[in-house]
Amino acid sequence: MILKRIGNSVEGRARFVLEVLRAMVAEAGADRVGVKISPEMNYNSITDAAPQQTYTYLVEKLRELGLAPDFHDAVLATGRKKLIMAGVTTDVCLIFPAIDAALEGFAVQAVMDASGSPSDLSEEFSRQRMHDAGVVLTATNTLVAEIAKDWSTPAGQQLIGLLFSDVFPALGAGIA
Repeated sequence: MILKRIGNSVEGRARFVLEVLRAMVAEAGADRVGVKISPEMNYNSITDAAPQQTYTYLVEKLRELGLAPDFHDAVLATGRKKLIMAGVTTDVCLIFPAIDAALEGFAVQAVMDASGSPSDLSEEFSRQRMHDAGVVLTATNTLVAEIAKDWSTPAGQQLIGLLFSDVFPALGAGIA
């Protein structure tokens, strides 16, 4: 279903992450937005048939956005203490950086429907450990609503458009 909408092109595979990052840059500024990518990270048999091409394209487009080159230093330089985090896997990619950031004094929100684990048990334990460390567990639509604050603003309109075009259909929600 998603493949039909985005296509199997390099541009299609990179579309969602680039649209989200553009919305974040529009709202917060490029110097306050960063992203970590893992081209060779395969999870639950989900692979990219052409990772070299996909991630080369993605990196080129990310450079055009002018994102913060050293994300940790950029975050510290803002003086802000709120982080939104997700990872390919909850039990490896998300849990450790989220807990580290919380221990460093950041208010961390972990987007749970943007991550997953290979087993229910691993997912449950990872969520519990993050929660116990002070990480706030959230979902994409809840987080986007919190960020938007006002759906009538240009940024709010852009974010609600992404919810209805990409997030809800990907979650299997029958919202059209």
